[in-house]
Amino acid sequence: EIVWAGQYALVSRLDERGPYLVRVALLELEGKHYQPPASVEFRLNVASATGATPGFILVALAALAIGLVGITAAALRPVSAMGSKAPINLLEIGWFSRWVRWKGFLPLLQIPFLLLTLLIIFLGFFDVQDGAKNLATKLTWILWWPGIIFTFILVGRLWCVMCPFGTLNEWAANLVRPNRLFPKFLRNLWLATFFFVFLTWADEQLGIIRSPQMTAWLIIILGVIAFATGIIFQRRSFCRYLCPITGLQGLYSMVSPVELRSVDRSRCLKECHQDCYRGNEGGRGCPMFEFPMTMERNTYCNFCFECVKSCPPGNLTLRLRPFAKDLWASGRRWLDESYLALVLVGITTIVTAQMLSGWGLWISRMARLIPLELRILMKPVTYLTFTESLIFIGGSLLLFPILGLLGGRSDGRRRGSWTQENLCPFGIHVHPCGIGHAPGAQCLPLSFGRARRHPSLSTDS
Repeated sequence: EIVWAGQYALVSRLDERGPYLVRVALLELEGKHYQPPASVEFRLNVASATGATPGFILVALAALAIGLVGITAAALRPVSAMGSKAPINLLEIGWFSRWVRWKGFLPLLQIPFLLLTLLIIFLGFFDVQDGAKNLATKLTWILWWPGIIFTFILVGRLWCVMCPFGTLNEWAANLVRPNRLFPKFLRNLWLATFFFVFLTWADEQLGIIRSPQMTAWLIIILGVIAFATGIIFQRRSFCRYLCPITGLQGLYSMVSPVELRSVDRSRCLKECHQDCYRGNEGGRGCPMFEFPMTMERNTYCNFCFECVKSCPPGNLTLRLRPFAKDLWASGRRWLDESYLALVLVGITTIVTAQMLSGWGLWISRMARLIPLELRILMKPVTYLTFTESLIFIGGSLLLFPILGLLGGRSDGRRRGSWTQENLCPFGIHVHPCGIGHAPGAQCLPLSFGRARRHPSLSTDS
């Protein structure tokens, strides 16, 4: 071939521990001689195999804690059921009720994270520009990103109320008080889903998580979008419809063992004037456009407790419940949520496959399917990137949803529908696969350290 690129392996046994300087010189490739030789060098530290790292111990303890909570809840559940007819309302605990109704409750949660975000931006620009050493990338991608996955599972969308982007969105909306609602045809998760896929793809190709400056710029861009959305549209429209992880949070929150619900819906019908949605002197209306009287899922509730402050009869309860109750108890199923669930399974599968040693070789072989005439017109990095991008986007946005559609179709032929009646329940049912898969994939860097990428050797053909 005239043009060929890929991964090449040099196998060498290093018997002594310590630092090495590795220099690779390319003299000849497929009949073409290089004078002077194309060369690249990098440093490599060889050490003995280590035991459990601190990151692995942290993840193991977190998993153990989650398991103990689940076992304890399962053990106490029969006792609780015999001793009382209804779960304990946590809002009846005096100090807790006063805390969530306190005017400083939200600022106390939001301001520290907003200041920390500003510090991360500063470090991203002015700290050492090495992703492995820069504190901004460590805090953002090694601690924050894997950590919030566990918060979704344990306490629902509580992170959303503390999120600096949501804070900017909410403050802008409260300051300007716009009357415009988000466009009706966009009040779903389609935009957020494609935004999430785009950012994941951009990270795979540009290495955002390894670049402190790109991490800082990403935070700035999201902050500007969130603030601008609050100026134009009511309430937390950014958090509900645009945030790249709003759908991720919502789906994972369905697993959470905590829920905020109305105590007695009949009382709502008799005494309610929709203050929990519209707001009053006690508190603002729900920033996430939820109506507690009819709310039956955790998907969009971020536990800001504004509805608790504004409900005159106090007809709301915060209670514990079985894990993943929303996955089977909710009567509503939406196509955009089910599609996102299938996309998440696809993304986590592909991203995990990229960690395998044979991924690069497989991509190189797939790239050879591109006609030679086209490869000659492109640089090797171009057609390899194109091949990997096509597999990532096509696999996540098309392949796995189509497999879900076919699975739902085969499971419900008698319903005679190829879309919502079949895909929606099937997408929700496979969602636990993504729930179990994604935390493992995201926590690999925290547990075992991120794989080091050595510089590539490039030649002009």
